[in-house]
Amino acid sequence: MARLKLFWQIIDGCPVYFAEKKEITGCVESEIKRIEETAGYQLPLEYKKFLKNLGKSSGTFLQGTDIFFDSILEIQEWAVELLEEEGKSSLLPKNAFIIFMHQGYEFGYFLLGESEDPQVYFYSEGMNYPEARWESVSYFFENALAGEMQVRQEYEINRDSH
Repeated sequence: MARLKLFWQIIDGCPVYFAEKKEITGCVESEIKRIEETAGYQLPLEYKKFLKNLGKSSGTFLQGTDIFFDSILEIQEWAVELLEEEGKSSLLPKNAFIIFMHQGYEFGYFLLGESEDPQVYFYSEGMNYPEARWESVSYFFENALAGEMQVRQEYEINRDSH
């Protein structure tokens, strides 16, 4: 749980990497309730923190990945369609909640009702089975942030060396 607290401190401390403060928008409570009603479960606390803080827009952080409110309900269906196309629809547990989908060929999910910071599983087109990729939702976001910060730092180093 402390891991996601650090994540928010980093986000607050380096908006220049990702966005101006005005470009970072979270979901309101009624939008989160709508997701929960559709899912038929309460969402885990750590995921709700993401939705409340960055659920609608986070500048360039996670850009190109369907993870925000405007697509979160649709990606639940898209992931099922991907698995059906591959003849693997039985791989997705009934209580799976798709947290992100990238370019229509890979997605991550957690299991609803497990914990307030559940493990995140990953599936990509062609895999035999989903794999447990991130130990928790908070670790998923921390990992995504670290990856994006590294890419940006490498870009700046390369840009400055030319």
